[in-house]
Amino acid sequence: MYGQLVREFHDKVGVYMPDDYEKIAWEDFLVRHRMLKEEYLEYLNSTSVVDVIDAFADMIYVMIGTMLIMGIDPDAVFEEVHRSNMTKDGANRNSEGKILKDENFIAPNLRAVIGNDV
Repeated sequence: MYGQLVREFHDKVGVYMPDDYEKIAWEDFLVRHRMLKEEYLEYLNSTSVVDVIDAFADMIYVMIGTMLIMGIDPDAVFEEVHRSNMTKDGANRNSEGKILKDENFIAPNLRAVIGNDV
């Protein structure tokens, strides 16, 4: 769903999205890295909840766009990670409350989603 929305924007503004990740120029990755860093710094400098949410949305947008220019379906990736997360039972947490992997955890099979040659 969100991948389609970002793809629509990329099409509108002319962002190059190759059909093969090997066709992506290293400079494109560096641009994406700088964009994500900029949005993360906006998050760190947020002074309101609205600023935080705006920075989060912009980071998500950049990350989805990066997967798209890699020829990867971000929705399929998210669904696979969600499937994996659902195998955690929530009983095992660290001292900060983070849910940890337990014996029931099944790691996401991202190679099946993005292809074995990536």
